[in-house]
Amino acid sequence: EQVVIVIVFTLACAVMVSRLRVLINQSAASERAHGNLARYFPTALADQLADRDEPVRVGERRECVILFADVIGFSRFAEKRDPQEVMRFLNQFHQIATSQIGAYGGIVEKYIGDAVMASFAAFDDLDRPATHAFCAAQAIIAQVAEWQSQEPADGGKPLKIGVGLNFGPAVVGDIGQREAMTSAVIGASVNLAARLEKATRELGSDTVMSTKFAAKLHDECPIAAPVLLARYKQTQTIQVKGFSEPVGVLFN
Repeated sequence: EQVVIVIVFTLACAVMVSRLRVLINQSAASERAHGNLARYFPTALADQLADRDEPVRVGERRECVILFADVIGFSRFAEKRDPQEVMRFLNQFHQIATSQIGAYGGIVEKYIGDAVMASFAAFDDLDRPATHAFCAAQAIIAQVAEWQSQEPADGGKPLKIGVGLNFGPAVVGDIGQREAMTSAVIGASVNLAARLEKATRELGSDTVMSTKFAAKLHDECPIAAPVLLARYKQTQTIQVKGFSEPVGVLFN
């Protein structure tokens, strides 16, 4: 009987050890998969993709803030530079923008050359998205200015950036096919944010925001908003490419 008991106990231990090894391997594989997702998707999306079998969103309508940041004069700068030098510059700019966007709860949607597109509250229920986006924009502008004051890129002349901010409805979902699928935020409000960023050149401002964004900021922080927007006194309507009606904007 003792021999039988020992044999049964040994077999049970072997089964438990084998099962434990399987669980450890599965956990390690899951961690690797999540790490690989995080290389190509923002952390918030990677977490959702790791926990689900279905797409993150399927054409969901969301009210969100869109931020576009772009380097002013980049084409002229890149024209006369070695591609490796240009890549180093872009990596540094993207690192600054990405770190600040993430610090304020935003998600970098994509890099478009020297431009960065980010969303706030498109994929989650971020509290006060306009406030977070505004603070992220100001942090990016300040950090780029500090970086360029120490290491001016354009022949001793610091490069500056322009930022466009807009609030409005957008559709969040997956686009593409199984072999090449990505999450996306699309809609007229996204296009407008991109146009407002381009308008920084014409208006001579580092930030151009829609009046809808400013109104959202006031709704979120009625006491602090006047202080935050103290520099942005100029209000006017501008004609934006692709939009039939003039758009109200604020800029400094």
